[in-house]
Amino acid sequence: YVVVSTSPGCAAAKNATTTVPILCISVQEDPVAVGLATTLAQGKGNLVGVHSFLPDGVTQQLAMLKTLKPGLHTLGVLFNPRNDTHVRVLSEWQSAVAKEGLAIVPLAASASTDLDEALSRAKASKVQLAIGLLGADTYAMRKEIAEIATSRDLPIVMDTPGGYTQLGGVATIGVDIVPLYRKSAVEQMVPMLKGIPPSQIAWIGPTKVTMNVNNEVAKRFGLQQIR
Repeated sequence: YVVVSTSPGCAAAKNATTTVPILCISVQEDPVAVGLATTLAQGKGNLVGVHSFLPDGVTQQLAMLKTLKPGLHTLGVLFNPRNDTHVRVLSEWQSAVAKEGLAIVPLAASASTDLDEALSRAKASKVQLAIGLLGADTYAMRKEIAEIATSRDLPIVMDTPGGYTQLGGVATIGVDIVPLYRKSAVEQMVPMLKGIPPSQIAWIGPTKVTMNVNNEVAKRFGLQQIR
């Protein structure tokens, strides 16, 4: 079998073979909506996997951001304009924030060299708090994001785990996919290695968003400390 990552990677593998078992990981889209599954209760043909999609994920995240920053009125969203998933999720944030009567400022950054300009725009727009969208691109910049957030005195929460708070980041608010990978190893990978077809194995996905706060950093930014 083969293991592939991201929605586009899984789609490419699906189009490449109908016989080799495929285990997809890090699927950020709704697997049913993008054609990777007919139902999450079982794989589709030779493909099954792990996804991080939650229908109300952005709503949950926004509620947690408002807990972290009471009186929040202007939110920044750090995203990669070259990432199709980021563009889609940004539109979800725009809709969710508008329903709450808040202002939103998109902060485009495709590489770490774009961060300074993005933070300058955030400060000029009076952004109080920003969230960086989940993805390998923003994940690779997490140390730089934590550092520029501190130097520019603008708290940036990340929509990803992966040690961001240990690197000096203020918080992560999103789906913790690592436990889902562990579950996948037991409930998907092992059965597939034993010859069970993906069509007889269920997709694995999250049930909620989680928040992890570096209270020392939150205190420096004047944010709520979460116990």
